[in-house]
Amino acid sequence: ATNDLGRAAWWVCNGDLRFANDGKTLLSWGPGEKDAGGLSVWDVETRQLRHRLHGDSIGSNVKNIDLSSDGQLVATASFANEARVWSLTSGEPMSVPLVHTGWVHNVHFSQDGEHLVTNCGDGYARVWDWKTGQLAGPPLQHGGEVYDALFTNDGRFVISVERNAVRVWEWNAGISVAPPLEFDGVGLQLTITPDDRKLIVGGFLKQLLIVDLSSLTNVNGDPSPNELLLRSELISGYRLHDNGGVELLPGSQWLERWSE
Repeated sequence: ATNDLGRAAWWVCNGDLRFANDGKTLLSWGPGEKDAGGLSVWDVETRQLRHRLHGDSIGSNVKNIDLSSDGQLVATASFANEARVWSLTSGEPMSVPLVHTGWVHNVHFSQDGEHLVTNCGDGYARVWDWKTGQLAGPPLQHGGEVYDALFTNDGRFVISVERNAVRVWEWNAGISVAPPLEFDGVGLQLTITPDDRKLIVGGFLKQLLIVDLSSLTNVNGDPSPNELLLRSELISGYRLHDNGGVELLPGSQWLERWSE
């Protein structure tokens, strides 16, 4: 290719391309020289560069991006140990750098655009109020490097994947709502269906892993008193005695109740 848009394809051999919501804007990122790398925004119809969101500030450090549901904002995750939110139209920064202690592998907006979840090589996923630059909840600690994390579409949970396990979090409280779902291989990417009923895990796996999430987001009919009791004990970590007292729920009994 002889035009500028064609040149972009050569530089993204270890990056990616993505259309914006309007179908007329293309974003490209990947390694290369400082003036050719980073995150570029292209006009598909004219095949010309509109702007580079980072200018020359971070060069080719963009690792992944996400677009807000309204198509007005783009969030970047970078090898420079930070995430940031930008205006897709103007290219101006809309947030301060969200600084981490390791590479930021991926970044995702919540459906309402108010929060951002990042996952990092330091073993944590984090939920941010990106407008203030502050954490919106406790960091979500994993046993190893976190390769991807995203919100369910209703915003209630964060789902993350580390090397060989998927975790589901009540992100406001910073607690896991279920035991880790372990699998063979290395999970690197997550996607969730629009109805929040299925999670798909990709990576260095023999096959795609599909996880049924419907029990997290739906309670069919009127739950029985026993089901309400089980749910309350799982959420609180305490159990009820017949005399009305409560005590800490041992881990083995918590797992038995989760299985039930």
